[in-house]
Order: sequence, then C-alpha cells, then structure tokens
Amino acid sequence: MALADIRVAPPEVELAPPEWSEYLRVAELPRGLLDDVDQRAFHVRIARLAGASVASGMAFDLDGDCGIYNVGTLVHARRRGLGTAVTALLAHDAAARGCHTASLQATVMAERVYAAVGFRDLGRILEYVPGQSTRRSSQMRSRSSLPSLCGPESHPLVGVNASRSIARIRRPSR
Repeated sequence: MALADIRVAPPEVELAPPEWSEYLRVAELPRGLLDDVDQRAFHVRIARLAGASVASGMAFDLDGDCGIYNVGTLVHARRRGLGTAVTALLAHDAAARGCHTASLQATVMAERVYAAVGFRDLGRILEYVPGQSTRRSSQMRSRSSLPSLCGPESHPLVGVNASRSIARIRRPSR
C-alpha cells in the first residue's frame, strides 16, 4: 500500500509533548531503556484522553523504512481508537519524512488496529526466547496456529515465540 494511500486520514487527537520519560511511562517500559542511544533518532507520539497521556508509539527510520514499535494504550483507555490514531500518525509522519515503507510486528490483540491503518499480514515471525521451556513454546505455537514444522522437534531453537508480521505499507518510488 502506498503511504500516500493510508486508509485513515491523519487523526485529530490530543497529543502530549514527545518526551522520552513520558513515553516510557505510558508504554509501561523500564526507565533507562535506550539511555545510551541518541533518542532524537526515534519519533515518539503520545496521545491524551481528557488531558492524561494514555497511548503511545515509537518509530525509527532506516534506509527508507519506518519501523513502528511499542504501540499501546493503557487498559482503562482502550477501545477508543487511540492505538489506531497513534499508528496512523506514525505512518503519516514517516511518509512526510520521506520513508517509502513502514513495518511492524503485531500481537493478536493489535491486528485489527494495524489493519485499519492499512498494514497487511505477511506471515509469522519466530523469535528465540532464551530459557523458555519447550512446553511453553508449544503452548504459544498452538495459540498462534503455527504450522507443526516449526515445533521444537524440528526447530533448532528450544524456546520460540510467535507473532504476526503485519508489514510494509509502500509508497511508490519517484
């Protein structure tokens, strides 16, 4: 999908200043995360509801692709379109910065949020999780309907986590 043809217009949503500490708080991420990197390389969006920061997401551009990460909404503010709004803003911002594609990974809970913006499912991603038991990884695979060929019997990794890859909104090359 062309970034210029994102399914939703840039939403009008109350935004908080893109402060890193507030992003970490709303995203429920540990303080000090990525302290050693240039935080100006990341593009943060924080949405507010009634003046309180309740949803956030982060983007990072590399070689014309915008990776969208950690989009989330606090539990009490869910089901109001804020996750979709943050995702749409990050995608529109990426197009404005000159990115040609946007990509992300989705949990089952977030699939419809990302599809509403225009992302499409490109398949599953297997992720090694150190120390995860074979039994737990089998439970995760069965919940995510991975094919049996990815089971611990045939996969060289003991702990495997699965998530959908909802990826690649494309903008035509000029």
